[in-house]
Formats: sequence, C-alpha cells, structure tokens
Amino acid sequence: MKKKVYRVAIIGAGRIGAGFDEPHSRKILTHAHAFSANSRTEVVAFVDANHSTGRHEAKRWSASFFTDIDRMFLDTKPDIVIIATPDNTHAVLLEKILHLHPSLIICEKPVVETQEEALRIKKVFRNSKIPAIVNYSRRFDTSFCEVRENIQKGVYGRVISGSCLYDKSLIHNGSHLVDLARFLFGEMNGYVCFPQGKTNGLNERVSAIASFDRCPQFHIMTGDERFYTVGEFDILTEKARLRFSNVTRDLLIQKVVYDKVFKGYRILGTPKKRKTGLFGTLPELARHSVAVLDGRELPRSTVTDALKSYAACLTLAKGFKKR
Repeated sequence: MKKKVYRVAIIGAGRIGAGFDEPHSRKILTHAHAFSANSRTEVVAFVDANHSTGRHEAKRWSASFFTDIDRMFLDTKPDIVIIATPDNTHAVLLEKILHLHPSLIICEKPVVETQEEALRIKKVFRNSKIPAIVNYSRRFDTSFCEVRENIQKGVYGRVISGSCLYDKSLIHNGSHLVDLARFLFGEMNGYVCFPQGKTNGLNERVSAIASFDRCPQFHIMTGDERFYTVGEFDILTEKARLRFSNVTRDLLIQKVVYDKVFKGYRILGTPKKRKTGLFGTLPELARHSVAVLDGRELPRSTVTDALKSYAACLTLAKGFKKR
C-alpha cells in the first residue's frame, strides 16, 4: 500500500525557512530543503509579506507563492504548516494556523515573547487535538538524544555540574540552551542571577547559576555576538566530561583515568572528538514529523515544553532585573 505524501506550507521565506541553502546543497540547513528531501513530504507553498523574496524562494523550491494565509489554505490544503517568521509573530500565527486545522504545526522558537502571549497560547492549545512541534533544534540532534538517554540510565554516573555559553538574547539563543538543560536534566528548581549593567530582561544577555532536577549546579554564561558567535554546553559527571563545542558542532568526551604521574589521583583522559548531529537536525525534524502524523511517535518538542522553557527564561530575567 502506497504511503501518504504530506503537503507542506512554509510561512516565512527567510533564512531558516529557505535562504540558508540551495536545493542541491550538500548540507541541509532549511525547512524547505529538509521537507523537499524527505520522500514522505512535499513543499507546496510559501507565504511571505515580501513579494520579491517569497516569489524567489517559491520558484527555487518549486512551490506556489502566496501573501495571504487563508488563500494558501484554500488553494493548497497543506497537512503540515511551518512557521518560520520573526520571533514577535510566532504567537499570533500559532493561533491563526490552529484555527485553520492543519494536521501538524511546526514553529520556530521562541513560541512567545510575553507573559500575555504565553497565557493565550497555553489556553488555545490546552484542548487542541492538533499536534505542534517547536524547533528547539538540539532536541533533534542524535548526539544530545544519546547523552540524555545515557544520563537517565546512569551510564556516566551522577551529574556533578554543567555550564553553557550563549550569545544574542536570553529569549533567542539563550532559550535554546535553557531548553536543552531542561531536556537533559529535568526542571529548573533554583537560581542566582548576576548583573551585567543595563538590561531589558528577556531581550538581553543574562548570566546565572541554576539547579535542575538532575544537575545541582549549572552555570549560564554569555558571550557577545558583535565579536563572534558562541554556543557551548559542558557536563561534568562522576565518570566523564562531555563538552559540546564549536557552536555544538563537536562533542568531546573525556573518561576518568588513573593519573600515571601522581599515584592515587584520577584525572580526565585524552578527549575523544566526534561530530554531533547538528547538521542533521532538520532532516530528523522532517522524519519525526512524518512519524507523528503516521501515529508512530509522539511530538518530541511540544508547545508545553516551549512554554516551560519560556517560563524558566522569564524567571531568570526577573531575577536578573532585581539585582
């Protein structure tokens, strides 16, 4: 029996939606490429307010172009709708798309930017039967999924401490790593924030020490994207150190060994380096989306997950402003 091919519409023809790569690029860096390359999905439409960009990307990816979402739904009847627009439009578009009843919604992070939006989105999705996936991309990196499973199984022993380093704002890039900490360690249950001068909460960089269910001490540190891009995640356990470096493109694992010089001491051994699954996250998102629609998997990164990560970021931002 022939399996259904799901129709995909992308709202937002910018970089993550379509612009970062080409149809025949070696690396898959956009939603357009990931869902075009999957044999079970077909990109049928783009919606964008910018006529020039939208038409250009629709032509490149062999899809139809629309400026109106309602017209796009009438003409193409998509199964999957991807929201890849600026952050401040996500909540409004989530509500609108939900009422048009696609089979699945995918939204770029963050899903909300304010508490008012968070309450609205929580309410409209409370009784919704339409699955939604939020693209916190590290949840779709096979390396992080493997580390999470090993932490839960106790392969590395107890988690001693961890740290992350991010740039841009807490709500944008920072929320990726706060969500990742939740994914790996469970919920945040304590924090201390550190001032860095003038701040605007979620829209600024925030440094803190937090605790999570499976990580008693987690340091959140910031860089400055005006000089260079950073993205690091470091975990110390009883049996190993696991460090995601180079904007989480590399994983270095150091196991505990006996010190050959100072007898009776144990140290971290020579790092073993391997590439992570970062450049496979969008193809994995496409595969996972098909599995969700087929009924074979449950959404790995839900709106509820995203709202909890937003709440954790908001807690950190409020603590930051009080100091």
